[in-house]
Amino acid sequence: MKYVIFNGKSSQDLGLRVMSWTRQILPSSRDSLEYIEGVDGPIHIGKPLGSRIVSITFEASFSNDEERADVQSRVAQWLFTREFAKLELSDEPGLYYMAKVLDDSDLDPEYFRAEFEVVFTCQPLKFGAEHDEDLFTNSLGGVFTNPGTYDSRALFTIRPTADADSFEFRVNDATISYDGEVVAGDTITVDSKSLEFRLNGDLMIMEVSGYFPIIKPGNNELVVNVQSDVHAKWQELYL
Repeated sequence: MKYVIFNGKSSQDLGLRVMSWTRQILPSSRDSLEYIEGVDGPIHIGKPLGSRIVSITFEASFSNDEERADVQSRVAQWLFTREFAKLELSDEPGLYYMAKVLDDSDLDPEYFRAEFEVVFTCQPLKFGAEHDEDLFTNSLGGVFTNPGTYDSRALFTIRPTADADSFEFRVNDATISYDGEVVAGDTITVDSKSLEFRLNGDLMIMEVSGYFPIIKPGNNELVVNVQSDVHAKWQELYL
């Protein structure tokens, strides 16, 4: 039986039956095309992804107006959130959306039951498993896998096990470098979310150059220029 969990509460707990649901295959695109006089074809202007819509039709049952009012009250309390909240659908185990209800829904009684549609406006990507793991120990790196289908930003923690005159950290084609000495036992954090490079807790700006790495779907190659223990925290993201 289909069910949804929104903001920590299941539709089954409210006595609601899921009749159907529809989902966008891809998030809304905000890209645009521009045409220049004398140039064949459009120029593509890429923009960040837009929102994603999940529409769910529920059925509610009641015997009288008092029960109907009670259902309305409980459903309204369930659907109201001030911020985006987690939305899980039973046919997508291990994944969830971050969603918010922006439109009204109406429970009109008909033969003591009502079908009503709820439109959830969601963040563009689906969220999967969270990783918090040691990738490599006393190593110069290697290959690790991201099971998601979209790029993820990570927090890398690198602890050199040897001394070096400089530090260089690369994931795939993105390299970030620190023009300073590192010694065994230092703690270096490379945060691709907040775009921060820290050495033993101190934010480094002028001494750092390059690009913060992003974890792509599938296999990722990680290289450090000094023997290190490498830990990573990231979340799988899905289209």
